[in-house]
Amino acid sequence: MALTVNQGLDLPDGTDNANVPLSFTNYNAGLENRLVERYLSIADRTARNAVPFEGELSYLADLNRYEWYTGASWVTLLNAWAYSQDLPVFSTTSTIYTTVGAPIVGATIVAPPSGIIRVGWSSYVDNTNIAQQSLIGPQLNAGAVVGAGATITAVSDFVTARTLGPNAVASSMFFRYTGLTPGTSYNAFLLHRCTGGTASFADRVLEIEQK
Repeated sequence: MALTVNQGLDLPDGTDNANVPLSFTNYNAGLENRLVERYLSIADRTARNAVPFEGELSYLADLNRYEWYTGASWVTLLNAWAYSQDLPVFSTTSTIYTTVGAPIVGATIVAPPSGIIRVGWSSYVDNTNIAQQSLIGPQLNAGAVVGAGATITAVSDFVTARTLGPNAVASSMFFRYTGLTPGTSYNAFLLHRCTGGTASFADRVLEIEQK
């Protein structure tokens, strides 16, 4: 039995005993993990292919998504992104970061091989007090449930979009999170606070993407 030069597939040669069924089986077994394999879901893939080879490709029918195996985890083949938006105005007098008062704006993503994701966000921001600030920024948590899971990077005043006083300004910003575990799910969501007065936020948007 010889191997093809390019991909190392089984290739019968003249010194082999004649065994067409075995030769065909060996060839197909070697060929299968070099194709784009199709699965119904992640659970289906895990059950049918528990020990994938590095470089394998797969398609998940329920998610309409192609993934490849890095040797340690499955990651999306193309850069993925997700988007969340809430339009209505809501107000808060909280001086600590909160999500209370309006639907949570957030999204989930799987970290790519680089371990880097980019989160961008924007909002119309206002405050009733001319001397007080209104701040809006993201928090990054573990897991695929928005607003849940262990905190990976807490919201910080240094990574916020903010305004001072009653300006009703459209404010936006982005931040790159690094050192994440490839193939692992994370969720980012917006939190809000003010330094005093009453802060108002409208048309809140968050976008998260692999880099």
